[in-house]
Amino acid sequence: MKKNTPLVPLLEVCQINPKSLNGFQPNTGVTFVPMAAVDEKTAKIQYPVVRTYQEVAKGFSVFKEDDVLFAKITPCMENGKCAIARNLLNGWGFGSTEFHVLRASDKIIPSWIFYFLRQEQFRQFAAANMTGTAGQQRVPKSFFEKVKIPLPPLPVQRKITAILEKADAAREKRRQANQLTEQFLQSTFLEMIDDPVTNPKKFEMKKFGDVARINMGQSPPGDSYNNTGEGIPLLNGPTEFGVKSPTEKQWTIKPTKLAKKGEILFCVRGATAGRMNWADKEYCIGRGLASISSLDVVLNEYVYFFLLNKYNYFQNLGQGSTFINLNRDLISDIKIPVPPLSEQRKFAKLVEKVESLHARQRQSEQELENLFNSLMQRAFRGEL
Repeated sequence: MKKNTPLVPLLEVCQINPKSLNGFQPNTGVTFVPMAAVDEKTAKIQYPVVRTYQEVAKGFSVFKEDDVLFAKITPCMENGKCAIARNLLNGWGFGSTEFHVLRASDKIIPSWIFYFLRQEQFRQFAAANMTGTAGQQRVPKSFFEKVKIPLPPLPVQRKITAILEKADAAREKRRQANQLTEQFLQSTFLEMIDDPVTNPKKFEMKKFGDVARINMGQSPPGDSYNNTGEGIPLLNGPTEFGVKSPTEKQWTIKPTKLAKKGEILFCVRGATAGRMNWADKEYCIGRGLASISSLDVVLNEYVYFFLLNKYNYFQNLGQGSTFINLNRDLISDIKIPVPPLSEQRKFAKLVEKVESLHARQRQSEQELENLFNSLMQRAFRGEL
């Protein structure tokens, strides 16, 4: 793409939130996409469900094959929840009202819009234009009136997006290898406890709150935030999460609740409930997080993999329009089997060995991530 490629208003080449369709029979099957079904890492619809048209005809976003879905609510937007709607049953889909729907005209291909929206710079621009109260901020439809997009000829769009798709595929293969490593540890964990619900090995069952300390986050005063490194690093949710530990993006001089080094950082709100990171240092945690640390009868590694095994349980608490909000009592009341410490220590040693391999895999994944992001930037600067 040439550097002198014209910039055009986005709304000249695509529609935002087009009108609903009519004409389906009530019992016609359609694809339904809740926010949790869009994976922010792969930027694909991973877990769509089928519903009848009469179930979703009102009160949901509507889209058709090849429309681009863009999450408008925090932190989903910042986390990169964006996807092209493909393989829709009967060609149409419905989903969360927290999606903006972008429909390409004949001047632009959906993949060009898709990769443009996935740029970190674009998400930062969108975040700066959010409206609403803290924790419920959204990118308004009017924001897109400000957006301009490079518009090379269609053959050039196809050529460049093909390059980006290859880089994206390489990144995905590395991520899948990393997932196999993670799945190995999860499988080993399940072999140790067998089934945490039926507890066939007859381990002692305790309430989670009796074996772990749960420290619910509390947001510090807004006027204490800064991005100059003054005070304690502040985490408000998974926006700052890395593969294992967070990346510092903002700080506070008036910390409220603190997570200590070595504790588990656990998301408690919204579509990211159940996601985790390890605290590699002391952090101030906002209300979207809790920090969790084990007491005498369990190890942190065991607690982490127990919670990882409960991820779908946490997500199912927010099906439909319900906003997930995991409070201390709900987490504390979960039943957890407690194997002998000797078994937990064996598992912890295995985790340490596998984590060494995993660290090298993550480094390779980060290199591919950096390459992909660099290619996207170059693509829309006219350097590809």
